Amino acid sequence: MGTGSARAQTDNPDGSATIWTATMIVSSSPGALVNFGYFQNGNGSLVPNSFTWRGNTLRVTALGIATVVSCENERALQMVDLYGGNWSANSETRWALHLDDHTFDFADADEVDNVEVEWCDVSVDDLGWADGDTVDVKITRKAGEPIEVPDGHPVIWRADIEPESKSDEEGWNADGEFELGLLSGPVSFEYKDGSYEVTGVYSTPATEFAGPSVLLGYAGSAGSPELPTGSDSNLTLHVGSDVFAASGASGASPLQILWADTTVTWPDEGINVGLSTSEPGPPGELSATTASDTSVTLDWIAPEQVGGSAITGYAYRRSADSGASWGDWSAIANSATLASHLVTGLHADTTYTFQLRAANDSGSGLHSATAEQGPSDTEPSTPTVASVALSDAGADGAYGIGDSVSVTVTSTFSGGVT
Repeated sequence: MGTGSARAQTDNPDGSATIWTATMIVSSSPGALVNFGYFQNGNGSLVPNSFTWRGNTLRVTALGIATVVSCENERALQMVDLYGGNWSANSETRWALHLDDHTFDFADADEVDNVEVEWCDVSVDDLGWADGDTVDVKITRKAGEPIEVPDGHPVIWRADIEPESKSDEEGWNADGEFELGLLSGPVSFEYKDGSYEVTGVYSTPATEFAGPSVLLGYAGSAGSPELPTGSDSNLTLHVGSDVFAASGASGASPLQILWADTTVTWPDEGINVGLSTSEPGPPGELSATTASDTSVTLDWIAPEQVGGSAITGYAYRRSADSGASWGDWSAIANSATLASHLVTGLHADTTYTFQLRAANDSGSGLHSATAEQGPSDTEPSTPTVASVALSDAGADGAYGIGDSVSVTVTSTFSGGVT
């Protein structure tokens, strides 16, 4: 018997997901109307035999080859939920059933109703099953229409929308009064020194205030500046293959950015949305190594995504309280091709935390992860005596009993330091 609940997996940023994974042992006589496979009240097993998707529980009470009326009484692959999970209302055409290396798209199913999903003209021979075989089962969801981002431009937020049309709006809106559509993936993102949450990506028809418009709704956390628009902005909203540069936005407020006299062609199911920038992405692998009591060496690798033009330089900032507060950004001179920099003038009794960012012709980019000052990579070595010099000899150049003698010892450490 199949029992348990499915392992729910989080949506990937591109909207794809593994919704359910299970293991089935097939039977040549499962019972009921199933000719070969699994039946909950008969033979074969399926573990787990249920999963939850967006609050709806679907139970697979039978899975296998059956003689199906809707397939002209021919053999078909059938998946049944006798508990009323309602496949037609709670599944999507982007779903696919996988039985080992065999894939069956819900979009190609011959029947999807509240009880069952059926694919006609599928036989046991097609699946290669034998009595007692173990079969890996899963249901996945394909990603929606992808966004198109220029090479090298960092994507700072991406999610998947199942658009809906309601109240003269179409797309996705989390506003409780005008809620529509569904979003899979993150709603939050960071951009430079701000933290934000997207509240809607949708289009509206012409109104008395503006023509057809596309809107991005968002909210910033305390202290976060408004997202830039107009000539000061390097941000771009992507809705599938449609592109909306914030520099060309028609209006903005603390809660939304609006592009007038334009619209989006929404698909029936599934489209990626996102925000990108032409500024550089974050530098990688930043480290901060103590060089002396008052200096630290920063090392890094260049950003994977440099933005819309070549890197022109780097800047760093430091914190003396583990990142609770930060100083101003300090540009590193002639640093376009550098991967290391010595920061001087520090306090000997303070441990510092650093961040680094790159710049290009568009402006300053996204900052790196923080790096806390660490100890020197070089341990002090045991000194080697290089020479001994005596002075203050007597008038005849000799030393006698009771004479005062000055001794100078010169020692050499590793690296040639004396």
